Amino acid sequence: MRRKVLFGSLAAAALLGAPALSRAADLLFTGPTGPGGTYNVYRWVTAGTNWDQARFNSTQNLFNGMPGHLVTVNSMAEHNLISSATGGDRWIGLTDSAGTSTLDGANFGALGGHEALGDRSAGAGWVWVTGEPYADLGLWNGGEPNDWTQNGAPGEDAVHMSNGGNGWNDHQIGGTVNPVPNTDPLQTGSPNLPYIVEYETHLASAPMSQWSVKNYRGNAGISAITNYATADQLIGSPGLNAPGFPVSVDDIATDTTDTLTNGPNGTGHFNFNAQVPGLSPSVDNNDFVLVGTGTFGAVNAGTYTFRTTTDDGSRLRLSVNGGPLQQVVTDDVLSGPHDVTGTLALNAGDTVSYDWMWFERGGGATGELSYSPNGAEPYFLVGDDTGGLSPLTPVTLTTYKLNTSGSYTVDSLEKADAIRDAAHFVAERLSPTFNIVNTDTDGSIPGGLQPPGYDGATDQDNFAVYGTGFLKVVQEGDYQFGVLSDDGARLTIDGVGVIVDNTNHDDTSPFLATVHLTAGYHPIEMMFYELGGGASGELFLQDAAGNRVLVGDALNGGLQVVQQVPEPSTFVLGGLGLFGLALGWIRKKFKK
Repeated sequence: MRRKVLFGSLAAAALLGAPALSRAADLLFTGPTGPGGTYNVYRWVTAGTNWDQARFNSTQNLFNGMPGHLVTVNSMAEHNLISSATGGDRWIGLTDSAGTSTLDGANFGALGGHEALGDRSAGAGWVWVTGEPYADLGLWNGGEPNDWTQNGAPGEDAVHMSNGGNGWNDHQIGGTVNPVPNTDPLQTGSPNLPYIVEYETHLASAPMSQWSVKNYRGNAGISAITNYATADQLIGSPGLNAPGFPVSVDDIATDTTDTLTNGPNGTGHFNFNAQVPGLSPSVDNNDFVLVGTGTFGAVNAGTYTFRTTTDDGSRLRLSVNGGPLQQVVTDDVLSGPHDVTGTLALNAGDTVSYDWMWFERGGGATGELSYSPNGAEPYFLVGDDTGGLSPLTPVTLTTYKLNTSGSYTVDSLEKADAIRDAAHFVAERLSPTFNIVNTDTDGSIPGGLQPPGYDGATDQDNFAVYGTGFLKVVQEGDYQFGVLSDDGARLTIDGVGVIVDNTNHDDTSPFLATVHLTAGYHPIEMMFYELGGGASGELFLQDAAGNRVLVGDALNGGLQVVQQVPEPSTFVLGGLGLFGLALGWIRKKFKK
């Protein structure tokens, strides 16, 4: 359905002091990711362009009269916020170019940019477009950056977050940055990607609507442990675990096995072979994840080789001296016993924390983590100081076991409410609107986001999404709300069910209800649940002509949603009430 224009740019400027914007193209979201916990605003621009054009466009893109910049990611909290609100490949404001843009004269070399090749470390040549200091947060994809050549060109000088996993990848910057290689002056390999604009408001409270959106999953959310995605879901969702799990024990070495399928001597390189904690050695155990954590110190300097030996996949992440986790081993496969290695340079006296994970789908099951000081035999189990890495803590082994029996079906409001607890919690994000889509069509208003914690790659079933906040009403009057969902949904305002839909259906027909609201702040909750098939849920206001705007989309006239109610004295916005009346969203009742 094509979205109707609700009002012109002058009206939008009266609302937020900014030009009218197209919500069909852009998504705004906010979070306390600025200095001292102040709020930054982010705009996800889905119209693709090359990196340098995206950088320039960001400086021309305004929010409340404030220019933006291509996003700079300076913390894991900021990365997680952006990852939860956006998807696909999208540019960020990181470069290792020393060139100058012909678009506006921006000189990246003056910021400290220079060719980093495959080096991801701080000081290697990577710079943010704002001049903020760069630090390696451990977010680069495996093998990146690699400065890969295209048509003979020696250059990938721009960075984007990649589709699936949100890791970083370097790519070509665009032909407007000089000097460019003579072999490829147009940078023909530079893709047109969406991008994220950041506005640093320095405000202590959110400058725009902010729903708290939480996702809860029934046990049928995953049926098997087959890859990193399902393993991480199991680790992060206690409600998916079998009764009694997770189980943790401390041990002295990183050598584990499932005895029945691998025998008492295992199928790895060592014979320590501790039974996976919590699992019976007399049965064939499947669909579980083992995580080993601990700390060791480097006695000798050198480049150490770390080796995982597993059936099935494995992962190793290391943090040196309290720094960010670096993924040293990537092994996201289903396979019989096999080795995968990765290296890390350490100085004498370095303290290293490790996060080792391996997962088992079915059949044989074994997992070892070992190291070599020189990349050759002999290898030593982590926990054995013979090779130069001295354990500082025991190895904590934690087993997560998928509950593959008694799956939970979410086919009613009552069953949805029953999983609204910590055991079934998946993830949360702050969002300006409640507009959710998994693998369904995108409702009646475009721009739907995945349920928190889902990436859209899988058709998810048996879950429920809840959005809460306070609805800010400036002008008393009658408001018509609409809910479009697949499957059932419920809208509650001031604790009263305004729309209650306890049925299973697609998202072709909305439920509408008119509510009289006084000026002030009203507690609001919107939820929908998903049984199977397509999944979507959106909450909007609808006028007499059938025009719709998402609740929270203040840019286009939707009522604002906030997480905190300010002091009564701050609620002096009578002018906006006249604005809302002029738009026809409010049907005022007058006494004769």
